[in-house]
Amino acid sequence: RGGPGRRHGLHACLRRAGVEEEMVIFGGRGDPEAPRCFNDVWCLSLSKDAREGVWRQVETQGGGPPPKVWYGATPTKDGNWVIYGGSEWQFEETAALAADRGVVWILALQSFAWSSVVPAAGTSRPEVVLACSLVEVSGSVLVLGGCMPHRLGNMPATGRTFAHCPKWYASLSRPWRFHLASRRWSQASASADGVPEPGDTLLRSHTSAVALPVQAAPRQLPPDGAGPEAVLLFGGSRYFTGAYFHDLLALRLPLPAPGPEEEQEGCAWGAPGDWVEEVGAEVERVSISGPFGSGEGVLRRMRRRLSGQISGAVASGSSGLALPGPAPGGGRRGSAGRLRAM
Repeated sequence: RGGPGRRHGLHACLRRAGVEEEMVIFGGRGDPEAPRCFNDVWCLSLSKDAREGVWRQVETQGGGPPPKVWYGATPTKDGNWVIYGGSEWQFEETAALAADRGVVWILALQSFAWSSVVPAAGTSRPEVVLACSLVEVSGSVLVLGGCMPHRLGNMPATGRTFAHCPKWYASLSRPWRFHLASRRWSQASASADGVPEPGDTLLRSHTSAVALPVQAAPRQLPPDGAGPEAVLLFGGSRYFTGAYFHDLLALRLPLPAPGPEEEQEGCAWGAPGDWVEEVGAEVERVSISGPFGSGEGVLRRMRRRLSGQISGAVASGSSGLALPGPAPGGGRRGSAGRLRAM
């Protein structure tokens, strides 16, 4: 009662203020009785007994984002909430959507003050993508996947809709990074030697992703002791064509290197496979079933302490750490690993 009402396509993060904790939500879209997008901020107070939680609408400072559904969001180590992408789910390009291209919205969680970073004219910037995943890695925010319904236009009457997917979906092979210090965008080129059918597998939205620090051997570490990172990504869909994924992919990021940010963009997609098993991961098979069919996926539970052998590519100074192929018995990917809803 008195809360934000029914809505979907939004994110939440945790806010800590002293001993108090709150769940913060932003935006989203209402149900058919209120079919519009929102740009409001709400907090739910958390106590030992969750039944005592109370909603309150926050009066934010500064100019906030336009109404959005299916945006990407991630909290950062400096106490901010970074938001990118999302729209009012329109199927055509609008002036408002074009103005939001490349704009990063930042909510300071302690003061509830909005700020935005608008790319300078003529600089590179990503498309406005929806249902992308955002993760903080190595002083930057990585934007993974997403769809572009404003490019959809009229759905082709033929069954060859996959041919249009590169126009509708942002490929995981070309992720964008927003650098938190310089507040600039750069685009990476991620190899996909360890991924079956990358032209199919790497086009998706509505994924889940998490950054995972990996400890390298001491002799491989830079002076500040920071190791390479990996991003694990699960699932996703291309529901414009009825494709649903149930695989687990890993993006390996290189060791931090001196020099311009644009020269540090080397990374590689692959299956968690061997690099997880090298440090003693346990493999568990999980049966997946549902209204769209059934399949068998592989989930790997990683030990809390990841150490040991990473890759000879670290020692040799490779800018992109290629991953091995999928482990024997691993989850199927590509055309064999997605569930069809057609």
